Amino acid sequence: MGEKDDVNKLMQEIEGKKILSLSDESLLKSLFATYKYAKDENFLRENLNNMLQFYVKNNELFAFLQQILIYLFSQSDIKSVVMNDILKHISSPIKSTAMTTYAQIIQEGIQEGIIKGKIEGKLEGKIIVTGK
Repeated sequence: MGEKDDVNKLMQEIEGKKILSLSDESLLKSLFATYKYAKDENFLRENLNNMLQFYVKNNELFAFLQQILIYLFSQSDIKSVVMNDILKHISSPIKSTAMTTYAQIIQEGIQEGIIKGKIEGKLEGKIIVTGK
């Protein structure tokens, strides 16, 4: 069993209430909760603010907050409208960072989609014109 399997097994065994009971001074709280609940809309809606309190008290780690948020957004299957609603309800010091990071990820996704569409369009056009 590899290290990743060990972490996955451990995360399955730990309940959300135990994770959230960790001190706001604990970086582990945000790491564990983000890793375990990135796809859980209800958990995030109820607990995202609590999960991220560590960064309110540790401004110097706001860059790390962005990385946590990027992981959360990239792993989540939550629809954009719902995620925006969840983000609107987190506390102010974190809110602008979260909203800005999410907007940047959405914009990058749109740009990647446009580029991919152009490439596919060119390939399709080439196939039609040349028959290859």
